[in-house]
Amino acid sequence: MIRNLAGLALALCGFLLLAPAASAAPDAPNLIPVAYKVVCDEPAVCKRLESRIADLFGKQPGYAVRENFPAARLIVYVLRDSGSKVDPDGYIVAIAHVQNLETHYIAKKLLLEQPATDEGLKGEVTALLNDQGTMSFLNAAHLDDASDAKIEILARFLVTQFFEKTPARPKS
Repeated sequence: MIRNLAGLALALCGFLLLAPAASAAPDAPNLIPVAYKVVCDEPAVCKRLESRIADLFGKQPGYAVRENFPAARLIVYVLRDSGSKVDPDGYIVAIAHVQNLETHYIAKKLLLEQPATDEGLKGEVTALLNDQGTMSFLNAAHLDDASDAKIEILARFLVTQFFEKTPARPKS
């Protein structure tokens, strides 16, 4: 199981490094753009978890789900714990939060609210928006099975935890 967790953590870090950069601005400047990604070795489990997370993300006031220029991203990697002698039906779950909230706050101030006249500064701030951000949280969990009840509990936990750690403004 430790080998699976180490491999899962390495895979998640690799995914974060290779994930494509976003390429367009969010539609609503007053909402914080957020995104999520679920990666799983079993398509049926992935689809069910992603569906629940999408539903819960869509219900968060003050946030807009956008793949382009997200200020924060939830990444979930689920892998069958097939090598486990204790729980061969279980799943290992790696959870990462990547945030670029400070850049979004600065960009909003410099590009929208009080537009900067320095074209070089505008270019640098815009380039920073393309950055994936910094990993702000990494954790692992275990599911006994992929029943609807367990998927529901996991999705609620992941989304609640993500939005608790994604403030409307960067910390002062």
